[in-house]
This record gives sequence, C-alpha cells and structure tokens, in this order.
Amino acid sequence: VGLLIVLPLSVMLAELFPTRPPTIGNKEVVVRRGFDGHFHVKAYVNDTPIDFLIDTGASFVSLAPSDAKSVGFNLDRLTYDQKMVTPSGTVMAARVSLKEVRIGSIRIQKVYAIVSRKEGIGSLLGMTFLNRLSGFAVEGNSMILKP
Repeated sequence: VGLLIVLPLSVMLAELFPTRPPTIGNKEVVVRRGFDGHFHVKAYVNDTPIDFLIDTGASFVSLAPSDAKSVGFNLDRLTYDQKMVTPSGTVMAARVSLKEVRIGSIRIQKVYAIVSRKEGIGSLLGMTFLNRLSGFAVEGNSMILKP
C-alpha cells in the first residue's frame, strides 16, 4: 500500500525552486537552505528580481554592481565614499536607498543599502532589511521571515 502525501503548491514549488519562498498562514515567508548550506532568496528590489544570499552577519543590504545597474542606478553617478571591511578585504561602496524590497508577502519600503565598486560574491540581504522584520528564525533547514 502506497502513501500519498499532498502538499500545498507553494510548498512544492519552494522545494523545487528554493529561491521561491512560500508564504504561510500568517504571511511569514519560509526560505529553504540551499545545497551549499546557505539561504538564498529571490527578492524584488523596486520591482526588479534580484538573487540574494541572506547574510545575518552583513550590516547592510549590499547590491553587486550588476544588480544595482539592473535596478536602475547609474554606477558612474554614485559616490563611493564608504569604506567597507569584508572577508575579501576592504572595498569602497556607495550608499543608496531602495524604494522597496519585496519577498513573497513581505514588503519593506525605503531600505538603506550599499553598492560595492567591484563585483564580488553577489548581492547580500543584510540587517538593514532583516532588522525591519518583526523577527526571523532558523529552524532546521528553513529560515522563517516574519513581517
């Protein structure tokens, strides 16, 4: 006798596409741990999809130059006057304000971010976004973002 398990479509899609988090009952968003052991998520910055690594150790949301350009920033007009110490060394970055960052049902407006002068590890979803949530937690292989 076989066992049939029925899962909601949003949960099945999240398992197949880990960067597409499902929204659960109270509008919390669940992000599954990737194969590399990290939490990756597709967020919409000013309505542009950007792939982020969620980094609770990053003080700021950080956009890679290519992602900042796709969001609409003119990289030549930014002021790179912020010295940032990263695991890869010191880099210069520019302060920017993001109109909105959206993940599933969560929408945070006016998010402070930085744009690095050089391409690096990609875009990071840091504490300037995470601190605006009511909370977040890691439970096993899931990170729960609470609006």
